[in-house]
Amino acid sequence: QFLEEEPFSHRVINDEVELIAIAHRESYANLLGKLPPKKKSKVRICLLHATVIGMSFSGIREEIEEGGGLIDVSQLQALDCDFVSVGHIHSARSQVFGAMEIAYAGSARVWRKGEVGIRGGLLLEVKDSKVTKSFVHFESAGQYIELNVQPGLDGIPNRESLEILSKLSKFDWVRINWFGVVDTMEVLMQFQRELEMEWKPKLRILEFDNSALKVVANISENTYIKKFIQLMESKKEHMKIDEWTLTKRLGLELLLEEKK
Repeated sequence: QFLEEEPFSHRVINDEVELIAIAHRESYANLLGKLPPKKKSKVRICLLHATVIGMSFSGIREEIEEGGGLIDVSQLQALDCDFVSVGHIHSARSQVFGAMEIAYAGSARVWRKGEVGIRGGLLLEVKDSKVTKSFVHFESAGQYIELNVQPGLDGIPNRESLEILSKLSKFDWVRINWFGVVDTMEVLMQFQRELEMEWKPKLRILEFDNSALKVVANISENTYIKKFIQLMESKKEHMKIDEWTLTKRLGLELLLEEKK
């Protein structure tokens, strides 16, 4: 009931803290139709579910959630909030606007693929008229892990690239992306079935994607391909693994284009 009152609800907890709660809705246009009473406690904390304008950008990809309206920082400042604890955006972030801090804790668990990083929540402490926050890791929420694995030309992946599976738990969501070039899919698919039998019961989700994999019959018999693979293997110890993997993939692609 506290979270559902319109346009917001207000509660004085004690001399230290009072709360304002703003429910998730399609529009916050009428939010300031009335203002809460003058602040009586030392700190006013707002509980909010919305997209705060200017806080949804998370790098190259913008994280815009479906549903719900946009709320402006000035609206929250007009409510005389000191700290705003907000949900809706699935990754953690915080920002200070004047004397007010707004903080997203992020998803409390992995809600969908792509949500990398540990899951958790915010623990707030009010002391001397100030709010301090600390992150609490929810270990049982699990993590989302993506593994980019390049099988050999024969379709057999290197087991070392999958060693991380032994360190994960039943709470984790794992996606294995196969990429590169193989002679045939049959060997890789058999290997994948064996992985599923061994690891699906031990993980929350185990899924595979082979959309970045190319099948070229008898590629391992090609003289130039053989020489290139031998060359790359000789350089493996002297390169960073991600640089080596990328070089090998691009080299194979260029050789295949030349073959065409």
